[in-house]
Amino acid sequence: FRSPTFPPPAITPMSAWNYFVTAQPATAVERALGPVKFTGAHDAELVVARGARLDIFRLRESDQRGLQQVCGHSLNGKAVALCALRPRGGDRDLLVVATEKQQLAVLGYSTEEERVIPIAAGSFADPSARSSEQLAISACDPHGRRS
Repeated sequence: FRSPTFPPPAITPMSAWNYFVTAQPATAVERALGPVKFTGAHDAELVVARGARLDIFRLRESDQRGLQQVCGHSLNGKAVALCALRPRGGDRDLLVVATEKQQLAVLGYSTEEERVIPIAAGSFADPSARSSEQLAISACDPHGRRS
């Protein structure tokens, strides 16, 4: 049955592919960690994971209210676990991030380049097992001690 009032839609070359783009970055906070000393030994920061993005905010002094964004970093997947650890003898913290794709990354901050840099990366996925429906649980010794 064809209706004369509703003709079939015209197929154009551009309508053959669906193209979706996110116009605005994620605003819902998935994980937060603070205060940490990530960018410097004297600054207290708040680390916020929103979707596949990690943002670092500096806590302002008592005379100024609010947060100041220091830097941001894209992740390869949504963060499901976030913790900080300080290496023995270090003056700054490192971030340990686990993603829903079962990847693990240790992130640091380069003061020369003023950006987040990867220190180590790996995967904790078991190829012979099914993925778990449970949330990831993480714990890091804040003093970098080994068990």
